Amino acid sequence: MQQSEKIRFVVYTTIFGILWGAAEMLLGTFLHMVQFPFRGALMASIGAIILCLGRTYTPVRGATVCTGIVALALKMISAGGFKMGPAVGIMIETLLAELVLSVFGISRLSFTLACMLCALEGVAHFFITNWLTYGRGIFKAYMQVVTGLQKFFGFPDGFWKEVIAFWVIVHFIFGGAAAWVSIKAAKRLRKL
Repeated sequence: MQQSEKIRFVVYTTIFGILWGAAEMLLGTFLHMVQFPFRGALMASIGAIILCLGRTYTPVRGATVCTGIVALALKMISAGGFKMGPAVGIMIETLLAELVLSVFGISRLSFTLACMLCALEGVAHFFITNWLTYGRGIFKAYMQVVTGLQKFFGFPDGFWKEVIAFWVIVHFIFGGAAAWVSIKAAKRLRKL
């Protein structure tokens, strides 16, 4: 890598990392404070858009990871304080996007796949984080609460499956919207 390419790499990964980190610090903290539903999917989608666009300016392996590290550093000093869940989410999304963009290059397919994986990461993240934090018994406790609520409100057995399906579909929609925005923005910037 030549000196000018190194400078470009540092500048663009830092700019896009600061953009994502600022979004996490400001919007993410606000959404968390107001208990906005699907805030994780929204923030993951915003992050995916920024990662994809950042990669168009720095089409070098490792650029996406550097962007994510900058964003994570800013998130760690946000007003909401350090929270393990969002920090882990940022790094997982970063690694997923890096993998997709490194394997498939910069294309509509890679943007779509990266955005979808980043948005859907929140679903797996919820289950894994709860399991690691509280142990296997947490899901049994959740099912007891859900079963009690189903009976109390008169919902049919298995209603929880419909709720989880809805939850996954909403994450899928956020990912699709992020992919659409990424592709449109990259075209407008004449990078795709």
